[in-house]
Amino acid sequence: MGLPPPGTNAAATYIVNPPRIDFGNVLVGSSSTSQFCITTTAANTFQASSGDFHTFQIEDANQRPTQAYTVTTGLYALLTVQFTPLAAKDYSNAVLVTAGGGSPMIVALEGTGGSPPTIAGINSSLSGGNETLTITGSGFEPGLTVTLGLPGGTYSTISGAQIGNVSSSSFQMVVALSSAGAYTLQVNNPDGGKSNVAGFNVLPATPGISSITPGNLTAATSSQTLTVFGSGFEAGLTVTLGLPGGASSVIGGSQIQNVSISSFQMVVTLAAPGTYTVQVNNPDGGKSANGAFNVSVSAPAISAISPSGLAATLGSQTLTLSGSGFQAGLVVTLGLPGGGSLTIPGAQVGSVSAVSFQVVAIFALPGTYTLQVSNPDGGKSNVASFQVSAGAPAITSVAPQNPAIGNQVLTVTGSGFEPGLTVTLGLPGGGFSTISGVQIGSVTAGSFQVAVTLAAAGAYTLQVNNPDGGKSSPFTFGVATAPDIADGGVVNGASFLPGIASSGWVTIKGTALSLTTRQWSQSDFAGNLLPNELDGVSVAIDGLPAYVYFVSPAQLNVLAPDDPTVGQVAVVVKNSLGTSNTATASKASRAPAFFILSGSYPAAVHANGALVGPAGLIPGVTSTPAKPGETIVLFGTGFGDTNPPLPAGQLVTQPADLTLPVTVLVGGLAANVSYAGRTGSGLDQLNVQIPGALTDGDATLVAQIGGLQTQGGVLLSVRQSAAQAK
Repeated sequence: MGLPPPGTNAAATYIVNPPRIDFGNVLVGSSSTSQFCITTTAANTFQASSGDFHTFQIEDANQRPTQAYTVTTGLYALLTVQFTPLAAKDYSNAVLVTAGGGSPMIVALEGTGGSPPTIAGINSSLSGGNETLTITGSGFEPGLTVTLGLPGGTYSTISGAQIGNVSSSSFQMVVALSSAGAYTLQVNNPDGGKSNVAGFNVLPATPGISSITPGNLTAATSSQTLTVFGSGFEAGLTVTLGLPGGASSVIGGSQIQNVSISSFQMVVTLAAPGTYTVQVNNPDGGKSANGAFNVSVSAPAISAISPSGLAATLGSQTLTLSGSGFQAGLVVTLGLPGGGSLTIPGAQVGSVSAVSFQVVAIFALPGTYTLQVSNPDGGKSNVASFQVSAGAPAITSVAPQNPAIGNQVLTVTGSGFEPGLTVTLGLPGGGFSTISGVQIGSVTAGSFQVAVTLAAAGAYTLQVNNPDGGKSSPFTFGVATAPDIADGGVVNGASFLPGIASSGWVTIKGTALSLTTRQWSQSDFAGNLLPNELDGVSVAIDGLPAYVYFVSPAQLNVLAPDDPTVGQVAVVVKNSLGTSNTATASKASRAPAFFILSGSYPAAVHANGALVGPAGLIPGVTSTPAKPGETIVLFGTGFGDTNPPLPAGQLVTQPADLTLPVTVLVGGLAANVSYAGRTGSGLDQLNVQIPGALTDGDATLVAQIGGLQTQGGVLLSVRQSAAQAK
């Protein structure tokens, strides 16, 4: 305790402080000390004595038992009293302090002799987890702590909120008994008293299973997660999984997750339907009773069948079924129109995954079909239906192949023809006529006859319309007449104006030029050589074969052959109908022209490939004007020879520069041409930088080469703020 400051008293020459000392509860045989102070205002010799010297001993600063003290004026003496109880009882006494023959000052002394606590009993039948233990005995004091000896030899101290309801004869202790085994308890009172060491046993926790979710499990070859609810589960537990048929397996490690005392999850593969059992095995040896759950057959489901627009045919067709739960080895049952069914052979079922598979079958009859899937484990899908329409008719030939003008009976050969069909007759130059009734006869699935009036020569088409809605593709045939090139019908393929050149595109217009309409395809090429004929149509320019790109009854697009001749040259078309009249065309060494994209705007692209032109130039396609200073790409034809030379009749595999320089004027201003060459068959390319001084709007566009220039009226859309399409 702290020392009181010296003081004076008018009625006495000394002061004693404190006047009372309470030692509290002190264990029998132990000692507790305290101090008091004598302060004097004059030099004095004092006497200090206690009635129970053995219990309350008084010592001076030198720790000497003494009863006489000399204190000089204005100073103080510090005396120590030691309390040593000899028995468990309450003690009281006093120290008498006198100076000379004066009245004594009294320091009252109090204390209690305490006995150590004793543990008499601990509640039993402990099973682990958080437990509340009740300890009975004697000598327990508020503020006590407990030393808990754990299985394996370690210790922990229990105190604070874990200790409650303390009386001298009992208290309660909340503690986690996480392991089975032998535990010990020793009580530590605040006065230093320690109890006997008492022991108790914790039995292994017996886990219990109350439920297993989900409750609607189906067999699957993929992993499923089950949640097990109950009590007494311990970290590190394993599960004995009983399988349908009697076998079992042990689940542990990473397959056991999120373990708490009341639940855990396990990841398992439940491949077979049936009853499964679960037994929990705790690390301390505790085992649960068996819990059980059922796994039902996994039912596949069909959600979609594609394609949706099937037509009846005697050939095989492939269906793709989408859904869920499909298994390798599945069987498909096909329900037929009008009743009956058949099983699709396994070899016709392929590409099986859990979500889709394909089936190959013949759907010879129109009507409603059904499909049902049966998995190897017994699961059956829903019954899905789909429609098969009557097969579309097809025309393969018309006889005679080239009938004469007048009333004719044509024999149409093909497949899928039905009684009651009608015929749509396409006329030369446009227009249609529908033929039906008595004009159609001798109808079988593979042929019929039709009476028609062919009033004019030219290309006709036939289309068959079955009563069930099936329509054939149009079939083209020609009424005997030679092809005819229109007057002035041979023009530049880019400008559509007179003037052609070798290795440049040429357009030929007329009638009966072809019985078909198409452009060349990969199968028309012999290596890198361009075709001289498409569907029996060929063209000669100055007696040399041209290269045929596109054919139709009214227009041909061809590439002019290499030929040094200039001036008027003859152009002749041949096809299955005969040889055309001889037309003439003005041929020069160069006939430059820009391809036109729409209206007056040329075929041109930005550096990123987006179209150059005003917005909306072609509906649905992004186009933006050229920006001054930007380099764009222009396309044309007829710009003349290249270096090195590129043969007209071969595919262009490496671009070549034009032999003469090209100048380009945009809005009357010279533009920088960074490249001029041939990049494809008959396709000339110019890379042109737009003059920076141009203002917004449409600017005239002209290219010049060898004293010749491109067609007039070509406009280029320009805008300073043009943002190139991305």
